[in-house]
Amino acid sequence: MRAEVNRVAKQLVEDVLTPMINEGTTPEWAKPWSGILGPTSVATGNAYRGRNRVMLMYYGAKYEAPLWLTFKRALNLSKQYAEENGETHAAKKDDGGAYYGIKAGETGQVIFKPYTRRFKKTVDEGTPDERDVVSSWVEFTLDKVWNVSQTSLPLEWVKEKMSLPEQPNVCDGSDFDETLAWIQNVMPELTLTVSEQDRAFYSPGEDRMQVPPASAYTSPERMSEVLIHEAIHATGHGKRLARPGITANPMMRSKLAYAVEEVTAELGASLYCQMTGLPHDAANHADYIQGWAKAVHDAENATEVMLRVIDDASKAVEWLMGGPLEGTPEGDRAASE
Repeated sequence: MRAEVNRVAKQLVEDVLTPMINEGTTPEWAKPWSGILGPTSVATGNAYRGRNRVMLMYYGAKYEAPLWLTFKRALNLSKQYAEENGETHAAKKDDGGAYYGIKAGETGQVIFKPYTRRFKKTVDEGTPDERDVVSSWVEFTLDKVWNVSQTSLPLEWVKEKMSLPEQPNVCDGSDFDETLAWIQNVMPELTLTVSEQDRAFYSPGEDRMQVPPASAYTSPERMSEVLIHEAIHATGHGKRLARPGITANPMMRSKLAYAVEEVTAELGASLYCQMTGLPHDAANHADYIQGWAKAVHDAENATEVMLRVIDDASKAVEWLMGGPLEGTPEGDRAASE
């Protein structure tokens, strides 16, 4: 199983990194739908998180709605739908080509399912009393989910049966001043500066984000990209998510660490803009992001590094939306149903 987990992880990394390296663009993502921000579990109404969010947004781009469910959930819902509509639920494939609620021939999407491993050992400290030391760490196995479009269930009916939590605070990015005010509200301690200088940056030491005025941007897409990109950087401050690429001493930071942070900010901005419908044209950053993406790709432990980038980008998006979304770390309990 570990080999299969590693294979899936490596494939995800390659699929996300390849367009960054070859074209300098972020991948095509699944579109938001009817107020639902990103891949969501039908069973719980919770958003998928971390690498599962990125995976389902990338591989689920072809589907109409970002709603996902397990085989068991599809079976239970198909039974419920049949009962409500006076139909007989067939345990086997029916005339409509459905099998247990999943359409014939449809293949589920693999996702990561986290679990915590614990190890306890007794340490003799040379005293009459011995001490139990418990170590724990998170590992991953795999599970499968299907998009609601792969089932025989009507989309609107499924949505009516879901219990969706209140959607997080987002910004539409259409107005420069409103966007800055929104960023300030999310991060009150952050110093925001508008300068005539033709550059945007985040200074970790000062916890300060500087951007050019509204008149400096060539398009609404360009404005959204720059502001959210720098806001993603700001989430890495020690008082927020404490990402090493931001908290490390600049004099001691390696090129790889810098590249990791830049790819995190670009991926995070792309995720946020796509999930919320902000105007976004990833090609604008082509020349800039290509070099950093290649540096990550060429790292000795590239898969591990990029998985951290994917998880960190997703966490940064959650922060900008007002804090962690409901659900379990890196996944969702619905995956085990």
